[in-house]
Amino acid sequence: DNCLVKLPDTLGTLTNLEHLNLSFNRLERLPDALGMLQDLNALLLAHNRLQKLPKSVGKLCEVQVLHASHNRLSDLPDNLTQMRRLRELYLADNAFKQVPDVFTRLVRLRAADLSGNPLSRLPAAGLDRMVALRELQLNRCASLTSLPDELASLPQLRQLHAEYSAVAHLPDLSTVANT
Repeated sequence: DNCLVKLPDTLGTLTNLEHLNLSFNRLERLPDALGMLQDLNALLLAHNRLQKLPKSVGKLCEVQVLHASHNRLSDLPDNLTQMRRLRELYLADNAFKQVPDVFTRLVRLRAADLSGNPLSRLPAAGLDRMVALRELQLNRCASLTSLPDELASLPQLRQLHAEYSAVAHLPDLSTVANT
């Protein structure tokens, strides 16, 4: 592990930064100045102690990959929908007891990893809007006992992972496009 526990507000002056990897540190919070990194396309925050992401993260319109696995997150800012280029969202091994409402509004997501969270269910409402989703990982979700039928409405879904979960019933996925 690295030893960063705090980031300076001056981080926002690095306006040409395209890739920021702060993984494997001891960060408990991120400065609002993070939202000033308008050219950022990858934000890697895995293996920290983050309990929440600042609302300013939603201003990172160019970010395609947000990796915040292995933290202490239990919710996401509603304005994450402003991250119009977000394609990959990794939130494994956090403290999500339910999937955040904003998740199903991230309609351009291609890959999502919610593995290892204490989820009891995957929301049915709005799931059909996630038409670009190709990969969904729900491994090690010990409280997740079923998956919603709406998964069958995801035309691009190619990979569904639910290893070591409590899922005892799969929906009828025969209507998922085979193209």
